[in-house]
Amino acid sequence: ANPPEPYADEEIIAMERRAKGKFNLLVRLYRSTGCRLQEITHLWDTDVNPHTKAIFIHEKPCTDFPDCRDRGGVWRPKTPAGTREIPISDSLVGEMLALGKGLLFPGKHSKVEQHMLREIQRAVEGAGVRKVKMHRFRDTFAVNKLRDGVDVRTLQRWLGHETVEQVMEYCAWLDSQSEAARRHANREDVRYKAAAL
Repeated sequence: ANPPEPYADEEIIAMERRAKGKFNLLVRLYRSTGCRLQEITHLWDTDVNPHTKAIFIHEKPCTDFPDCRDRGGVWRPKTPAGTREIPISDSLVGEMLALGKGLLFPGKHSKVEQHMLREIQRAVEGAGVRKVKMHRFRDTFAVNKLRDGVDVRTLQRWLGHETVEQVMEYCAWLDSQSEAARRHANREDVRYKAAAL
């Protein structure tokens, strides 16, 4: 288990300025939903609900990926808790519905994009972000939602984690970055000075 590594606000802003067209939408979608790489690459127009303003992550037919073919032509979310609905902003709903019918972010030959990470890295090249990794978007989403006051059970459901303990890692990281943590750490500089004089 690696500690969370969310993008700094400046990194997100720089990537969104640099990415154009569908890549700008993808950067915003990944950071706004906390979805894993393949959860977005396997997203269809029917997975966007304009009434609930959410995207639906679930098992679906797929023969484009070797993993899907090995599973009998089915793509499944990474964890059993992976089937879920994640709310998205009104503007994202509109942009995604405007993409048309079928697979929303297809690669060559209208099939599931197998090189999405590489394509996004290319699109944000020159933004000054050292490590562009998909999981950092997920970390950014989780930390931002906790800062916004979303409860851990809801966040667990949105992330598709099987246990709340997995979400608590984000809480612990956020606590260690807080001003209170800085104050406590800086107290060690003066804790024994008065007694030593």
